[in-house]
Amino acid sequence: ASAGAAPAADPRPAEPSATASATPPLAGRPIRLRNVGAALCLGIKGEPERGGLVTLALCSDAVTQQWTYDADGLLHSQADPELCLDSHADAAVVILGTCDDAGTERGEDVRYDLTVRGELLPRWDETLALASADARPGADIVVSLRDGSPAQHWLADTPTATPGALSAAETSETPA
Repeated sequence: ASAGAAPAADPRPAEPSATASATPPLAGRPIRLRNVGAALCLGIKGEPERGGLVTLALCSDAVTQQWTYDADGLLHSQADPELCLDSHADAAVVILGTCDDAGTERGEDVRYDLTVRGELLPRWDETLALASADARPGADIVVSLRDGSPAQHWLADTPTATPGALSAAETSETPA
């Protein structure tokens, strides 16, 4: 090789940043979050209400398993869009809480970064991650030290439309 030649490009794909956020296409659309370690979905136990428990459930199209991830990090329940995941109100157990505005005292308690690896990191402490307490239906969702385990990884998918419902493709407009 000549002295002035540039080094060869590395053929391996770049490793994604551990804290890089998920791509914006998730923002504002209903999603279902499936826990990789348990193969179960994030759901609401009982009625959606402030202080209600968030647990693992057998995946279904139930509205209690549908969430909207906003561009500002809020994760709203589709069963009650006024309620969001709150990971800082109840001693490491994730519950439903009010969707406080950004910049308020509790604004970071209800906001998350969804990494490209599928980790949900609470903005109040990104050394932590949302995880299932165990791999059974009904298991609590908790905040634990971020360790990259399958219990801390979540896959987002689109709930199946019911007959007669419009799909996102049918209702979205083509950008100009």
